[in-house]
Amino acid sequence: MKYVSRMIDFFMAISLGIMAILVFLNVVLRYVFSSGITWSVELSQILFMVLVFLGAIQAFKENSHIKVDVLISKVSPVWQKILAICSNVIILIVIIIVFQGSLQLVKENNVMTTPILGIPQSYVYSVGLFLSICIAVLTIGKTIEIFKKTNNQDMSKD
Repeated sequence: MKYVSRMIDFFMAISLGIMAILVFLNVVLRYVFSSGITWSVELSQILFMVLVFLGAIQAFKENSHIKVDVLISKVSPVWQKILAICSNVIILIVIIIVFQGSLQLVKENNVMTTPILGIPQSYVYSVGLFLSICIAVLTIGKTIEIFKKTNNQDMSKD
């Protein structure tokens, strides 16, 4: 899993670097030479979407998303585990919906390409499929860890 995480970090860094260079070059070209790179805006938009989706995967993996745990901190550890499992089930349901929507977008836009670069739109929308699969796997793993902790703690009490 560390290898996948490092690959995601690498692609995030590359995306951010390319975006920064393209935007900087485009700004300089527009103000100094009154021209620009026509395809840089489109590529920057695609890279930004990739960056956001990969960042969401990393944030989910590291539990860095914003959350309100006022209720969770006030209940017993057993209820905390029950609420964590319920939360993971809700996350899986939402991720299944995102997966289905992304799959539909990939299918419907299979023949369409981006206006300037000519990249198939299905490639762009497949980032949503990748996001869904990664977060689903992470959620299932987190749920399994909750059950393992519960079983190990229950056994130690006997």
